[in-house]
Amino acid sequence: MLRRAVLKEKEIEGDDNIDLIEQTVRFALGRGYDVVLEGILARSRYGPMLGRLANSSPFTYAYYVDVSFEETLCRHASKPNAHEFGEKEMRGRWLENDVLDFRGEKSFGAELSLKESIGLIVSEIGKPQCSSS
Repeated sequence: MLRRAVLKEKEIEGDDNIDLIEQTVRFALGRGYDVVLEGILARSRYGPMLGRLANSSPFTYAYYVDVSFEETLCRHASKPNAHEFGEKEMRGRWLENDVLDFRGEKSFGAELSLKESIGLIVSEIGKPQCSSS
């Protein structure tokens, strides 16, 4: 969201969004917020920044959604912004098994629904679950 909507950047080397993401996360953490950083964050481009953030916080959890490209397309089609980009753009950015190799990083696949994935994450971080879907 920061890259596409705020900065209106394409994926290019030296993206300003990497610094903005890091500053935004640090700002929120510094004020006591819980932060969920979510997105297609390629290890080659975002890995160093993600490593710095992970090392600066005592509570860091990393999850990788390990689904096929076809499943990714199906999930994308259900999103409100699905019309903004499609298969061609996604295929150009697709990286299979692009895990970060952070200590404790966990993967889950298509066997879990969105609700089940959220439930797994929430149970692992020890926060009470919300009653709404």
